[in-house]
Amino acid sequence: MGVCRSCGASSPLISRTIGVCLPCLRAGFDGLDDHLNEVHRKSRERFSLPGMPPRDQNGITCRLCANACRIAEGHTGYCGIRSVQGGKIAGGTAKANVEWYHDPLPANCVADWVCPGGTQ
Repeated sequence: MGVCRSCGASSPLISRTIGVCLPCLRAGFDGLDDHLNEVHRKSRERFSLPGMPPRDQNGITCRLCANACRIAEGHTGYCGIRSVQGGKIAGGTAKANVEWYHDPLPANCVADWVCPGGTQ
């Protein structure tokens, strides 16, 4: 059972990881954005992904998606697929590289720890 850090509501539909109920998320992120950014950063850290799109001053800009990462030599873009090697963008194409996708829930849930449907 999760508890909303904004309004104090408790429900099995509130993710213990995110800790914010849907009505509070819909009401806006005032006062929640730092918390939500930190949760997001930690979730990506598990997979060695950058918490935010890279913005290296001397990086090379990747234009494959809207994030327009500026990736430093030897580092990876926000997607975790594109990187800079030898002064050039490497990895991935406009058609994408998909490792896997598993969706056992008909509601198109992410079926992972971020969704209560994936914990049943």
